[in-house]
Amino acid sequence: MMKLLLRLPVAGVAEAWPTETACRERLIVARWPGGIRCPKCESGQIGFLEKRKNYRCKSCRLQFTAQSHSLLHRSHVDLQKWFRTTELLIWHNAHHPDLNYPTGHDLKDHLEISYAAAHAIKKKILKELLLPDGGLLGSCVSVGPAVNAPADVLAGSSDELLWYDAHITT
Repeated sequence: MMKLLLRLPVAGVAEAWPTETACRERLIVARWPGGIRCPKCESGQIGFLEKRKNYRCKSCRLQFTAQSHSLLHRSHVDLQKWFRTTELLIWHNAHHPDLNYPTGHDLKDHLEISYAAAHAIKKKILKELLLPDGGLLGSCVSVGPAVNAPADVLAGSSDELLWYDAHITT
């Protein structure tokens, strides 16, 4: 989580992507860096259905959105809230990896959503952040240049944690 924390936008996620449209555009770039591809057949022959605000694969005819076939699939929670929660969990877990905070109740109040939704989002994001580069959401919000400890610092050691900690506070 330290590597993700060091790559968060300096001004914060809310400033970097202030609108739902900006979040959706960032999600598209993070999910498909080489251009939008069909989640079913991987075709790059994609059209956009303006009226329905979704994409359509010209090969297999699948209709999908930027969120389809991902952990965000069928979520009724705004992308801005997903991004802010991801930032909060990265920050908190990098500084306090031994604590289970923020709780679902904390997130419920912070995001102004139900406890059930807040708890589900927290579980999904924490699972996603364990993937390489933080998974899809980690890639969305951690956009700064990669920061790695020097080669002489053993990966996974307490020295590595101290090195990252020194770079977080400076």
